[in-house]
Amino acid sequence: VDNPTATKTRQRLRAELGVSDTDYVLLHVGALNERKGVNTAISTLGYLHQNGIENVHYVAIGSGDRQLLMQLAE
Repeated sequence: VDNPTATKTRQRLRAELGVSDTDYVLLHVGALNERKGVNTAISTLGYLHQNGIENVHYVAIGSGDRQLLMQLAE
């Protein structure tokens, strides 16, 4: 179903995040910890980027150890 409001919201959010329309976005909503697999998602994303697949982005929303997540992302 075509929803102009949802389309505009999607375009606005992608622009704010610097994500193109052809990029993939993996969204995690929940606790930001190893039990929820955040570390696996981040390491997999790093593997993809190292192998030339750079159009995949990971957005994590939730509470947890932000410093640990930033270390994993490096």
